[in-house]
Amino acid sequence: MRMTKTGSEELRNKYIGRKFRYHSKYGGVVEDILCEDICVCETIQIKKGQPYIESYEISIISDKRNVYDLNDVEFYEI
Repeated sequence: MRMTKTGSEELRNKYIGRKFRYHSKYGGVVEDILCEDICVCETIQIKKGQPYIESYEISIISDKRNVYDLNDVEFYEI
């Protein structure tokens, strides 16, 4: 998946303003967290002189300014 400005806007529209729960790697769960923003971090490599996105991570930024990996959260149904 190549992340473009349009793709980033689609993600922002999909998640910002929605509430989610966080599943800690230690087994705990935090409920009712509000998504305030997202961050997309790309790992870019260069092969044969051409850059390409090797991988990317999507992080969720809460209203309390905590950052969560998208894989560790569960958004509530709308």
